[in-house]
Amino acid sequence: MKRKVTFQDLIMSHRLIRKLRNTALMGSMICGLALHGFSQCPMDQVVSIQGTEACEQGITNINLSKSEVGVSYVLRNDADNSVLAGPLNGNGGGLSFSTGILNATTTFNILASGFGCDQELSTLVTYTVHPVPVVSTNLVDTTICLGDSLFFQASGADSYFWNNGVTDGSMFKIAAGGKYRVIGTDVNGCVSADSVNISVVVPSFVKASADKTTICQGEEVLFDASGATSYQWNPSTVTNGASIMFDSVGNFEYEVTGTDDNGCQGTSQVVIHVNSTPSTPGLPATEFNYCKGDEFENITATSDGTGHVHWYGNADRTDLLSLNGTCLPEDVNITEDYYVVLVEGACAGEQVRVVVNVNDLPEVEAGTDKFYDAGSSVQLNGLADNVDSVFWSPAEVVDNPNINNPMASALETTELIFTGKSADGCYSSDTLILKQNITISNFLSPNNDGNNDTWQIHPLSSLQGCKVQVFDGLGAEIYSTSDYQNEWGGEFNGAPLPDGAYYYVVECEGFESAGTITILR
Repeated sequence: MKRKVTFQDLIMSHRLIRKLRNTALMGSMICGLALHGFSQCPMDQVVSIQGTEACEQGITNINLSKSEVGVSYVLRNDADNSVLAGPLNGNGGGLSFSTGILNATTTFNILASGFGCDQELSTLVTYTVHPVPVVSTNLVDTTICLGDSLFFQASGADSYFWNNGVTDGSMFKIAAGGKYRVIGTDVNGCVSADSVNISVVVPSFVKASADKTTICQGEEVLFDASGATSYQWNPSTVTNGASIMFDSVGNFEYEVTGTDDNGCQGTSQVVIHVNSTPSTPGLPATEFNYCKGDEFENITATSDGTGHVHWYGNADRTDLLSLNGTCLPEDVNITEDYYVVLVEGACAGEQVRVVVNVNDLPEVEAGTDKFYDAGSSVQLNGLADNVDSVFWSPAEVVDNPNINNPMASALETTELIFTGKSADGCYSSDTLILKQNITISNFLSPNNDGNNDTWQIHPLSSLQGCKVQVFDGLGAEIYSTSDYQNEWGGEFNGAPLPDGAYYYVVECEGFESAGTITILR
């Protein structure tokens, strides 16, 4: 129930209004006075803030724990009482004001209006706004070569987070182009960001090469590189297009760095494998002499263990005669050069030339068989060419065995050998038969009385190799043999021939005789 206003109340109110007319608190302390009585002003309420600090561009809420129906509330900047949010009408429950974006520290008050008066709530809240750090990177937009590294460093905050896996304050190998962004956070938790655009150029593919990568000690290698504009080799003893000789055994790596027109670099390596060279094969001699017709003897080459023995038929080593063999596997027919070398893998030692001389035999002819009368001598007529000396054997049959045409005599049929020796030590021989003259009977009486029952020719030793024939008067052959042994008794086809005259022919080498033979029983 409302209290009546007394005159004393009016006097007191008038004095208070005069005293506070020009002060900032006037509106909030005046409770709607009426000439006919006082009205009830809005009640003071508990004001709270959601957080007390934030970063620039922050937003928070100012909360009123309870509101009155019939009262409207506005949120004001306490510095100049400018309205920031509202009015919100009381509903008996709590209210919440959004501050909007804040860029500076601000103190807030809430003005409640209702029941004919305005009342500023007693609780002031202050929201501290921290400035956003100014974050920057040490890099500017740039173009680099793929795989190159950059040093990433940010400043302006206390901690930093980069995208793409970058760690602040370190080198990072660039695997792809794009935007590299860093977020910096200061001690107040305020963040800011900066970024740099990095473009990537893919360098040319550099390739190191060599004309041979596996060589033998003492061989040369030609180096080359491709894919760039300029090149730098390591070791620097190599230059592009240069040949290097390798005297040492082992594996040697060479690296080339190529730079293209964009300044991008690439590297490539090539490894040279240098194998040891085998030694020289062992041989009993390097020149061998044979005579035509000699039985071949292998020529043995030996290895000291540094390689396998290979024989070739030419100096270019394209005609392989023996692989891993130690003997020359060719028949000796003509004079030829052979080459032997020790081989291990792809490496060959110094090859040795082996000369095999095949010498011609001397040409000798002893002549035809010679017939002589018992107790007499006969002259021999040997012929010889390409000889250094000659020799007749048996020597006791001739008066001089070392000449072509000595005098010869013998007591029986004798084979004489005429031998010539060439200056190369080759021998050749020919033979003749020294025979007594043949005596041929011209009569036989095959009556089994033991006298002239068969046809007699003497000596039989001189008939060796002679052909004996008998013909009738009409020229028909009735007997023939090449090994007559004084056995013919005047038969033909096993039947006795009639008595009469018949004809014989005896043919030997160096002797021929023909005559009449009479059969008389």
